[in-house]
Amino acid sequence: MKKAILKPFIPLTLAFLAYVIILFISGNETICFFKLYTGLPCPGCGMTRAFISVSRGNFQEAFFWHPLWIWVLIGPILYGLVPKMSKRVALHRKWLITITLITLVLIYLIRMLLMFPHTAPMDFNEKAIPLTILKYLYAI
Repeated sequence: MKKAILKPFIPLTLAFLAYVIILFISGNETICFFKLYTGLPCPGCGMTRAFISVSRGNFQEAFFWHPLWIWVLIGPILYGLVPKMSKRVALHRKWLITITLITLVLIYLIRMLLMFPHTAPMDFNEKAIPLTILKYLYAI
């Protein structure tokens, strides 16, 4: 029985180890998969640092790192509080998800306009893996 429970985790564990090895070999400091492969910040960039700031009690700094950090806490609670009974409630859930996605995209665009490419967390990753490969190929 125990082997059957652990079996699905083996590919995930191997993928995670491969990812960590790629990060180590490439010299990247980011853990963001999107930023690692494109060099561009993702809409969620800064979220980890925001939660680190919250854990230290620095809420102002948390909002700098990512203004929607609090929504990660509140959103699932609101979504879970809406009962799953009627079609009208399902419509409210769809609106909640739609508003969340629109807000995320708008804040991402604003942050890109104001902070990209030189201000963390919206900075450009010059160590992105495809760029590193291209630099290596053209240096040969």
